[in-house]
Amino acid sequence: WLATGLWWSYKQDRDPYSSFGVFADGGEVYNRAARLAGTATYRGKAHGVFSHFGVGNQNNVPFKGNASLTADFADAANAGSISGRIDSLTAVGGQAFPGLPAIALGGAGLETDAVNLGVFTGQASMTWAGRSYSGQWGGQFFGDPGAAATGAAAHPGSAAGTFGVTAGESSSFIGTFQVRR
Repeated sequence: WLATGLWWSYKQDRDPYSSFGVFADGGEVYNRAARLAGTATYRGKAHGVFSHFGVGNQNNVPFKGNASLTADFADAANAGSISGRIDSLTAVGGQAFPGLPAIALGGAGLETDAVNLGVFTGQASMTWAGRSYSGQWGGQFFGDPGAAATGAAAHPGSAAGTFGVTAGESSSFIGTFQVRR
């Protein structure tokens, strides 16, 4: 199982949505002592909130879209990396964000130590309406194929994580993704 979501902190003053965040988790954490080789492509969905602060107001627009990741598991001597994109974002309710490009999920190294096996973090970015957005993304692999699996069958079956990009202090996209091989 994979679970992702958004939490809101409601306040009773004039700014009821001033605090929110995202989370991602899953069932069986990918846990394999042997290094993997080859590549795997993961596709799934993304959800989140676009937040824009103007003079005296804050607009929060929930969105949904697609997520795609490509993992290069390198070889027995190297841990490899993962990168991807969040694209086709539309506001919940159907309206599109005019001219919104994909959010680039830059290359992230795959952790291989016993505590962080299958965890990855990297930089995220995009440019929209003349503004540069930057931030971070990260996640973790899930699904244990079993010790006997080899080749592509040994690759993790799914991943889940979070991303966030901001332009200054007035505009941001934060969200979650869940993808499957």
